[in-house]
Amino acid sequence: MLSELPTLILSVGRFDSSLRDDNLFGITFFLTRIVYHMFLIWAFKDNSLLFYLGSAALTLHLYWFYLWFTKYFFKKSN
Repeated sequence: MLSELPTLILSVGRFDSSLRDDNLFGITFFLTRIVYHMFLIWAFKDNSLLFYLGSAALTLHLYWFYLWFTKYFFKKSN
């Protein structure tokens, strides 16, 4: 459930645009879906099924974070 904190932040910003904070979303996404996920993978390294499923999910989260990061920090100038 902790991993859904970024989703909650994103949803609040969708209901009220004055509460939208893309940087807060990015920070919480990084901490919960990448750092915490890496910790969980390490904690379950002896259980091969959880290790491989967790690694697959982490790969997807890394890809999503890469897309978010490039969107907000490497904007193309026109």
